[in-house]
Amino acid sequence: MARFINPIPQYTLSNGDIAAGGTLTFYESGTDTLLIIYADINESIPIANPITLGSRGEVPNIFFSSSARCVFNDSNDNQIFDVDPVNSSIASGEFEIWNSNIVYTQSNIVFGSNGNIYISLIVENQGNNPILNAGNNQFWAQLILPEAWNSQVIYTPNEFAIENGIIFRSLISNNTGNQPSLDNGSQWKSIANGIYVDYNNTSSGLLAVTAQAAIDEIVALINNLPSSVVYRGQLDVSAGNSALPAAPQNGDLYVIAVGGTITVSTAGATPVLTAVNTGEQIIYNGDDSQWDLISSVQQAATVSYNNAASGLSATNVQNAIDEVEGRIDTAETNIVNNDNDIATNAGNITANANNIATNASNIINNASNIATNTSNIATNTSNISTNTSGISTNASNIAANTASVVAIQKTYLAATTQTFGRLAVNTYIQHSNWTGASVSYELETSQFLLGDKVYINREFTESGTTTINAKSGNLIYLPDKSSNQIQTLEATGTIRLIKITATVWVASA
Repeated sequence: MARFINPIPQYTLSNGDIAAGGTLTFYESGTDTLLIIYADINESIPIANPITLGSRGEVPNIFFSSSARCVFNDSNDNQIFDVDPVNSSIASGEFEIWNSNIVYTQSNIVFGSNGNIYISLIVENQGNNPILNAGNNQFWAQLILPEAWNSQVIYTPNEFAIENGIIFRSLISNNTGNQPSLDNGSQWKSIANGIYVDYNNTSSGLLAVTAQAAIDEIVALINNLPSSVVYRGQLDVSAGNSALPAAPQNGDLYVIAVGGTITVSTAGATPVLTAVNTGEQIIYNGDDSQWDLISSVQQAATVSYNNAASGLSATNVQNAIDEVEGRIDTAETNIVNNDNDIATNAGNITANANNIATNASNIINNASNIATNTSNIATNTSNISTNTSGISTNASNIAANTASVVAIQKTYLAATTQTFGRLAVNTYIQHSNWTGASVSYELETSQFLLGDKVYINREFTESGTTTINAKSGNLIYLPDKSSNQIQTLEATGTIRLIKITATVWVASA
């Protein structure tokens, strides 16, 4: 039975007086932003915020979906309280759509935006989306609530339904109208009944593919076993019937350790001499006083198979196993070799990558150098053309100079005084076959230019002196002599005069 709660609370002051004319102001939680509040549960009729208390200190219906900050002031605008957060009566967190503004407490249940149901794991749970980080969400855990199976409901994969106390999980989409208890396991799977639990029956050798059917199959096999079977051990029947135990008891069971030919019954037929193999079993039938053969699985070496699909050359199981084992050994060796090769290739690939990067850089540098060389080649081509022209000009000038040199070279015989003017940049005076003691050269210096050179060469047959007379007042400086217009130099070879100023000549021998 639920307790009645006053639906119209009254607000009072600290002295107990009714807080008529006071106000309740609602803000978004943690802010000073006014919250939109409503007069109806559907939140379709907004009302003024703040709310003014009536004469009895009451307020009208107030609805909002999020958490809020509530401030209560008296009629003189003195603050009575400021509480954050507060929730509306429908914002308690029970089976509503999750809202980031609501502060949920522990065990509150909400719907996520994906339609799944979640339960809060903590108190003060705000702003933590339950659908995020599935399987590792520290704030919310998903609830899976099975419902009673309904033929009108469309079930999706992994949705649950209960029928007759058994929980079934849907295996298909659009699963409707398929009664779980009548299903063959293709549309529903039971999680609580062995009838519908499947398993891998490859190793068991059973035909059943569900747990319950497998159990039933095993029970049937057990029921078909002979009663009072007693295992006696292994038996060597290589000596024939003489190797059979004497005075056997009903139900005595032996496993053939070494094969041979003995008198046994097969499939209830009359006992005859029969070849038995290692691994087969014989049991003594006391009712008929005979040994019955229980054929075991044949040895792999004697079991043939169709090897067309396998691609093996062996035609029996044992040889096929040996062949496969050999191939596996080869494959393992190849795998090791491949691993080594792969490691080597990985190193080479890394080295190639580095070399490629280096080549790329070198290619860029080469491109730049080629461009520079192209420009230099063009420049060289132009210079070569210029040089070619210059060489041609020089060749012409050399030829001209040679002719000039030849032209200006003169031979003077038995002359005591000779006068010379400017013939070229270089003026050569050769005096040969001289028989006198001295000679005098008169230079028309006014004809010579700055930098002109005069070479005087004498061949002597006797000692003598050479006198050089510079006309027009020019000075000629001879080594170790005072600077006069006429200088006497003892002739010892070639004399070179160089004009360095308009009025000064310098001579060197």
